[in-house]
Amino acid sequence: KEKDELTSQLVEAKSDDKEAQLKGENESLKAQIVQKDEWMATAQANLEGLAKEKDELTSQLVEAKSDDKEAQLKGENESLKAQIVQKDEWMATAQANLEGL
Repeated sequence: KEKDELTSQLVEAKSDDKEAQLKGENESLKAQIVQKDEWMATAQANLEGLAKEKDELTSQLVEAKSDDKEAQLKGENESLKAQIVQKDEWMATAQANLEGL
């Protein structure tokens, strides 16, 4: 009978040890999950930050291209205006010559 009690206590002790071990592993796994969630949140925030930076750079590039295009068009307009002025002068000269004849 004493042997049976000791065997029973030993089984309970092993069971308690196993339970404690499993609880310890469980806590460790929970901590790992929390850490990985934090890493994922940080990575997500970094990705969102990079996406925002990319959008800003793209916007700046579009603005720069727009500015370049605007400057190019202004230059072309000035050139066309100068050509019109020159043609007006030629027409006035031609008109004056015709009237002189």
